[in-house]
Amino acid sequence: MEPKLIELAISKGAFVLIVGIALFMIRSLIKYIIDLDLGKKLEEIKKEAAKENITHTQELNKGLEEYKSQLDLLKQQSNVQFNHLHLERAGVIRDLYAHLVELHSAMVDFTRTIHWVQGDADKEEVDRLDRFNTALNTFKNFYLPRKLYLEKRITAQLDDILQKYWTEAYDFDLNKRLLRMRSGTKESNTIHNEKLNAISERVIKDFPPIVSQIEDEFRKILGVKD
Repeated sequence: MEPKLIELAISKGAFVLIVGIALFMIRSLIKYIIDLDLGKKLEEIKKEAAKENITHTQELNKGLEEYKSQLDLLKQQSNVQFNHLHLERAGVIRDLYAHLVELHSAMVDFTRTIHWVQGDADKEEVDRLDRFNTALNTFKNFYLPRKLYLEKRITAQLDDILQKYWTEAYDFDLNKRLLRMRSGTKESNTIHNEKLNAISERVIKDFPPIVSQIEDEFRKILGVKD
């Protein structure tokens, strides 16, 4: 710019030089004003952006707090429902195990081949059968509607032992009735007695381990530690 002004000053004189300087100063001033205005606008934009960022952050934090509160509420409700279900399940297991113990005790007593007679042998035998039938029905009527509370592997064990109790008791009672009829041969009576002894032995030896397995499963559910 300066060389041009000098050249103009030489060729056109001092007037042209003054005009050139004035134009240069005006141009510089306009650029300064534009830069100053842009700077102010930029600062305003920065301040507005910062303000919006703070507002957005506050709204986001508020939304997060509300979401966290909702999650905490759902968690509390879930814990209440779980605790209630666990308590209800624990009650089912407690009563179911008591019925199972009674059923096993009645089964062992019913399938013994030798009994100590306290007074009336026939009546005592009927009482043992009645006790078993009551225990079996009580267990079955309590267990079947509440299978939903238990895992399938446990219900499979309970279904299996329930079937075993019924089958062995039925065979035991049948062979005993056939012996009472005294219409068979000596050989057939021997076979019936052998069947009675085999059933009694299986009940004593095979059934307790199954009951013990079920007991262990119940302990795990209840959180009982050894």
